Amino acid sequence: GGTEAVLTRAEADFTAGDYSWVVHIVDQIIWAEPDKMWARQLAAAAHTHMAVARKPNMAQCLLVGGQQVSTRGAQGE
Repeated sequence: GGTEAVLTRAEADFTAGDYSWVVHIVDQIIWAEPDKMWARQLAAAAHTHMAVARKPNMAQCLLVGGQQVSTRGAQGE
């Protein structure tokens, strides 16, 4: 178990196109382990993929969310 197993499963779900689930579960990992860059990168990628299929306003929100999740903590915040 542990977060590594969850991230491995999340990667499989990402590959299957279940981006919403990936964002949900990976956000939980980011809260628990904010320095886990693998989780941040996966969440950012899932946000980006979700944005592609959305209306422009929602796409912008998802892209900003992905950017924030990938950089938060990396800058000492």
